Amino acid sequence: MAPGSETRDDRIAEYLLVRDNPVVGIEEGTMVRVEDGVATVLGAGRVKVFVRGREARWFAAGEQLVF
Repeated sequence: MAPGSETRDDRIAEYLLVRDNPVVGIEEGTMVRVEDGVATVLGAGRVKVFVRGREARWFAAGEQLVF
């Protein structure tokens, strides 16, 4: 990474200063199924959930998203 450049996490943190909605980062080969109000991670990868004022949290395949 070039000196002084931002990471994806940095850009998402800046976004969350302006908007107060969760952000879900999805790795390649992964999807999120929402059924009956429940979001579940499916596939080969993970998702990372960013919520204002909290540490980002990883969820693996089979886990339900909680935020």
